[in-house]
Amino acid sequence: MPKRIQLVLNPTYGGSKKVKITQKGQTKLPGCFLRALKETNSYNVRIEPFQIIKDHHGNYFLAFGKVPFATLEPNRKARIEDLDLSGLDRKVYIATAHIKGYNPQSDGPDFVSVRPNAVIIYSVTDAQKMLHDPHFSDYGFPKSSYRVRKIDPQGRFCLSPLEHRIAYSNHGYTTVTGHPLYFFISLTKPS
Repeated sequence: MPKRIQLVLNPTYGGSKKVKITQKGQTKLPGCFLRALKETNSYNVRIEPFQIIKDHHGNYFLAFGKVPFATLEPNRKARIEDLDLSGLDRKVYIATAHIKGYNPQSDGPDFVSVRPNAVIIYSVTDAQKMLHDPHFSDYGFPKSSYRVRKIDPQGRFCLSPLEHRIAYSNHGYTTVTGHPLYFFISLTKPS
């Protein structure tokens, strides 16, 4: 009997939500955005060039092309379908940028702007594409100034002082917006 083909929906980051942000920079991603990050990781690792590679010391890694970014534990050969991605799902890559407008369909981030107005959040696997795929190099994701943040089980994480200044409003809120065309989530001051 031929193997059945599975259909997987492409994840979407669409929509906007206003969420609380503390004066110390702690905020929480809404559940719909956490699910989108998780679905994105699951979707991305199933397509090339994500693969499992073995180095010359016998260690196994999840890699984007030939660039390893996650260690397999326990260290053994595995198939992509058998990976537990929960360790990736609780981490995000963050950078600051300027968004020229707020139309998620057409306005991409400018990561080299001296006046950032948004905190940009990528899933782990989307960040690998931004960092290592020449097709995405036009987006200018900063190879040296991004930060990796851990998200706790309740969806909370902390921003750096700069990120906090960019996203925090005097009323204690930030706006979380999905940008499906550019594969990221932004935090901005509510308008």
